[in-house]
Parts: sequence; C-alpha cells; structure tokens
Amino acid sequence: MESITQSSVPARELERLFALVHHDPHSILGAHPTARGIVVRAWQPGAARVELLVEGEAGRQMLLTHSRGLFELLVEDRTGMFPYRLRVHMPDGNVSTRHDPYAFLP
Repeated sequence: MESITQSSVPARELERLFALVHHDPHSILGAHPTARGIVVRAWQPGAARVELLVEGEAGRQMLLTHSRGLFELLVEDRTGMFPYRLRVHMPDGNVSTRHDPYAFLP
C-alpha cells in the first residue's frame, strides 16, 4: 500500500464524509480545479491501490491520503475538467475498472 500523505481536505469535512453525513460529498470527491492543476479525489475503502485512467494515457497512481480509503492525485498537466475512470486494486488481487460517480456534475 502507498504511504499516506496528508489530504488537503479539512479533517472535520473528512469525518463527516466517512460518517456518511456530509451534506455535499461532491464538494470533496471527484475532480476539482486548483491553481496547480486538477485534483481528483476518490473514496475507495479497503482498496490497496487506485489508478486514475484517462483515455489514451497510461494509468496514474493515486496517493492514499487517509487510512479510511481516500485517494488523491494532482493532475498538473490539465487545466480543464476531463473524463476519467478508476482502476481499483483490492488486497486480495481483484482489480476492477469503474466510473467514478463523482466525475459527473451533481
């Protein structure tokens, strides 16, 4: 499992998300523009590894930023929103590719 780096999301917001009481999970999860590029966040509890898949490009490993399964990646070479999928690797070796429901507008 990737070493954990700290999420840029305030701890209080994450606790609401993990408790399933956050009023707007889309404000945390999915793709969000920043001054440095697009940050993509995905909550995949139990996953050993998550890759960001953009059509026509190699998969990009996301960083585990919270032990409860929050993965993040700053995509510095993008300034606008883009379609993507997630490739989720579980500890038992199962791998699935899926659409991120937070990749779509609410």
